[in-house]
Amino acid sequence: MKRGILLLLAFVLSTVSTHATHIVGGGFNMVYKGNYNYTIRLTLYFDSINGSQGAIDQDATFTIFRQSDNLRLNQVDVPLKSRNETIAYDANDCGSAANIKTALLIYETEIFLSPSEFNHPQGYYVMWERCCRNGTITNIVSPGGTGQTFVMTFPPVVKNNIPFENSSPVFKPAPNNLFCINLLNKVNFSATDADGDSLVYDLVNPLNSITADSIVPRIQVGTPGPYPSINWRSGYSINNQIPGNPGLTVNSKTGILNVFPNMIGLFVFSVRCSEFRNGVKIGEIRREFQQLVIDCPPNTAPKVFVRDPNKPLNIGKNDTLFINGDALNSNCIQIKITDLQVGQTIRLSANPLNFIPAGPILGDTIKQVVNPNDTVRLSFCLIGCQGSTKENPFKIRVIARDNGCSEALADTLEMYLVVSIPPFIPAGLQLIPSDSTYQINSLDSLKILAKTLVSTGYPNTLRLEAFDSKNKPINLAGNGFIFPFRSGTGILNSRFEFKAKCDSITNQPVVLNFVSSSTYCNKVFTSSRKVKLEVKPTPFFPPELLLFPPDSIITVKSLDSLKILARSGSKPNNTNFLDLEVKDENGEEVNLLTLGAKFPIVSGTQVLSSLFEWKTPCIGQKSKFYTLNFISKSTFCNKSSTIKKSVNVEVK
Repeated sequence: MKRGILLLLAFVLSTVSTHATHIVGGGFNMVYKGNYNYTIRLTLYFDSINGSQGAIDQDATFTIFRQSDNLRLNQVDVPLKSRNETIAYDANDCGSAANIKTALLIYETEIFLSPSEFNHPQGYYVMWERCCRNGTITNIVSPGGTGQTFVMTFPPVVKNNIPFENSSPVFKPAPNNLFCINLLNKVNFSATDADGDSLVYDLVNPLNSITADSIVPRIQVGTPGPYPSINWRSGYSINNQIPGNPGLTVNSKTGILNVFPNMIGLFVFSVRCSEFRNGVKIGEIRREFQQLVIDCPPNTAPKVFVRDPNKPLNIGKNDTLFINGDALNSNCIQIKITDLQVGQTIRLSANPLNFIPAGPILGDTIKQVVNPNDTVRLSFCLIGCQGSTKENPFKIRVIARDNGCSEALADTLEMYLVVSIPPFIPAGLQLIPSDSTYQINSLDSLKILAKTLVSTGYPNTLRLEAFDSKNKPINLAGNGFIFPFRSGTGILNSRFEFKAKCDSITNQPVVLNFVSSSTYCNKVFTSSRKVKLEVKPTPFFPPELLLFPPDSIITVKSLDSLKILARSGSKPNNTNFLDLEVKDENGEEVNLLTLGAKFPIVSGTQVLSSLFEWKTPCIGQKSKFYTLNFISKSTFCNKSSTIKKSVNVEVK
């Protein structure tokens, strides 16, 4: 049998000549763009393997005629816009299908249809003709020398002086399966209409060309209709384009083709789609196509089985499967599939019917049958966080599909799933210490430990927000707040640290909002703790100054020794400074070194002490008088205070 198939395909796919074996089919469609502008597109199917690449035209000539009198109104050369390999037959489907490949050629142009010219109520048609067809078509006479005419009719752009907006129907993509002899074959040849017009389908004769032939395959000037039909071979007709029991038919409402062919061969056929608005026909499109009928190897559909994990039984149609789900990991259901055909590939799909999955339904979806009656084990998985109840179970349709020739066969099982998920507990939040209000002074420090109270595997974050008394966000770093952001799946810790500045924060008290967030099933759950913080200015305490001895007048003789201990103190955090100035009886400042005295200048934040030491010099008959000014200075947060104590010394 396979030898017969190969011989037939070799015959079908052979090339007759450069320009006689390339066109598979095609058709027009039109899209309204507004303001009487339209896109006109010709979709052409080309034999990529046996067709001559030189027969691919880089442009096509579209010609528009008026239907009432076949007057030529417009003719335009349209460039080849794109070329895509669109129909690649799966080699596993029917063995030799890998030798068939059809390219999609698209010729497209923008065109303006003037309302003053395109207003005839009977409408218009656009056409393009070329030779030639595949030379081995079974059902027409002399296919290698027979041309093709592609035509589309469309309505006027105005009716009764009112714009008549319309886009033509558009056929769905061409099928990529072969037909099997002695089997029922179905193909979707339906179209869609952007305007919501009613569509009616029927079979029509494929059209020959008037002037294009194997000698002159391409015509530069379009020819008006009517266009002749191809010549059917004996036994074929418009109603018997592919012979069978039944032969090729099309459902007038759905556009579904049906045929039970009883003959092997390559058959050309044509489907017309007419559009109606308010019961009146306004236009039509056509698609010609070629279909190969072969002797397909036998194929049986796969069988789907799902084992109940709680019972030693397979579940039946619309049975309910109970699963103890995992909130963190995917919940997977194993599917068993058997198939009689060795080497076929089984594809599994699971489609939700009454719910929207929280994430993609994933799993093992493709495996190959190695031995007859093998059990292929595949699975599909629901995202872990999504659960259902007995009252509202998930309904899922499981489909196992093979890649048999020429159409894949499938088995379907619909079932309900009750997936029990442990309850979700968002992350709590603890502060240590747990006070809700803090009042501190300038230059004081504050530390607060923030800690989440969840250790599950959910993604968590820990952050801090700050607001002033007017509920306006404030910058953390700019105000000296330190709180590292944390993220992870376990318990999170972060420490708030703050040392108050001398200048207090404006718009107090500040609200510190510690926030813990948990992400579950793409939803964010938060927990927060708010703390009020107010920074008060620390009162400034002036320094003290003590002298030992405390006398304010001291009399000494020449060459005597004089010692005075000065001690200065203030509150912590003050910056203190202890100094001395000496003046003579004229009020002039005297240098200590010149005087022969010592008094070390000291500074710091603690209590300060310094000893004045002086051995008086020899002097004449007249006493000398000096003033010792002991000075204590203290500063804190831009405030300062100075205390001075004076001692008058007479040296005799």
